[in-house]
Formats: sequence, structure tokens, C-alpha cells
Amino acid sequence: YGDQLVCLCALLIMAVWRWGLRALTICGASVIVSIFTDWLFCKMTKKTYNPKDLSTVVSGLCLGLLMPASVEYGYIVFGAALAMGIKHLFGGKNNYIFNPACVSYAFLAICWPSQVLMFPNIGDKVPVFGSYGGTLSSGLESYLVRLGTAQEMSATDVFLGNFLGPVGTTHVLILIVCGICLMCRGALSPIVTFVTFGTFAAGTFLFPMYD
Repeated sequence: YGDQLVCLCALLIMAVWRWGLRALTICGASVIVSIFTDWLFCKMTKKTYNPKDLSTVVSGLCLGLLMPASVEYGYIVFGAALAMGIKHLFGGKNNYIFNPACVSYAFLAICWPSQVLMFPNIGDKVPVFGSYGGTLSSGLESYLVRLGTAQEMSATDVFLGNFLGPVGTTHVLILIVCGICLMCRGALSPIVTFVTFGTFAAGTFLFPMYD
């Protein structure tokens, strides 16, 4: 979890550089709520809370990085609390069959797509407090998938994250470097990683959404 936390912090630095301090406060709020909720659930279930358990921090930071820079804080608070509830529902650290942050993100995306799946313009600095004054766009609409074609993007734009998306998931080059580092450190399974990417690639090739 320490290796994962270092890599997630690298993504957070890039997110702050692109979106401003709003990205930092979103991730910070998610981590704080995750820690508090984890402690609260430990008290309720009469378990010993371990303040050195980095899995809680990693889950909170993951959830924050999966959010758009324009998301309202209330959804972050609810999502982080939900993630810790899922963690304890399956018995705590290393016992859950699904990643708590990902399950929470899926729930938020289904229930409030206008908050979770709508993104501000690339490079806009979102104010720390208050609403975003610009135009929010859907990631799907930005690629014109619904119109039957794809937006032309250079490899440079893809690697540098010059496309719409959550604060911590568009920096493809940083993600690749972090993935290689985690595999070299033994914190990430190469087999699981390549099988997952291979499955996505095969599905995209066999069932394309556009020509």
C-alpha cells in the first residue's frame, strides 16, 4: 500500500497542476472522510482500529482521483463513507472481493451521472469552493461516439492527458510509469494487468462502437 500511495501522489500532483487546488481538496476530503468512517466502523464492530493501515488512505485517494474536478463535496463525503462501509461489510482489509473505491464510484456514477460523468474544460482551474462556472461535457460526447465517429487525437495528447476525464485518470504517461514501477516492486501483478488490458483490447476489436 505504501508503493501504491507514492504512485497515487504522483497522479495527484499532476491533477493539481492541471485543475488547481480543487483536485487537492477533493482528494483530501475523500481521505479524511475515509479515515474517520473506517475508525467509526471499527468502533461499531468492536474491532481494533489501526492508524497505520494505509489501505484506507489508498481507497480514499483512489476515489478522489476518479472524480471530476467539478464534483460537489457532498458526493465525495457520501462516496468515501460508502467505500469504507463496503470494506467492513466484507470483513475489512484484504477480505473484500471488490475494490471499495471502485464499487463506490460505480454507485455514484449510476445514481448521479451529472456529477460524476460530466467534466470541466481541459485546463480550467476550478475554484476550491463554489460551483464551476464553465461548461461541463460528457466524456462520451467529447469523443463523438454517439455520432458514430471518434475525435482525432495525437499520441502526444493521449499520453499527456489532453482529453476530458477524472482528475487522476487522464495522465496516461504517468499511469504507465506508475504501473511499471508497481510491477517491478511486486505490488502489482503483471498477469492480472496484461490479462485485463488484453480483454479490453479484444472486446474493443471484436465489438467496436464506431468505424
